[in-house]
Amino acid sequence: MATDRQTPCLYYVCAGLCEKGRKADHAHYCQHCDKYKPRCRVRYKNQKKEKLEKIRKNEKYE
Repeated sequence: MATDRQTPCLYYVCAGLCEKGRKADHAHYCQHCDKYKPRCRVRYKNQKKEKLEKIRKNEKYE
């Protein structure tokens, strides 16, 4: 499983600038950095599950 993180790092400022002195790029290196700390804790929705439930609900009434 990939370790991509959707929430930007606490130390990430902008492209190429990291407070820890790393070569920061949110899309690549920052995603896999061992010093990564999320800015906030976010619970992501399971979009696939929601879409399937919506489809099942519509089929039920037809």
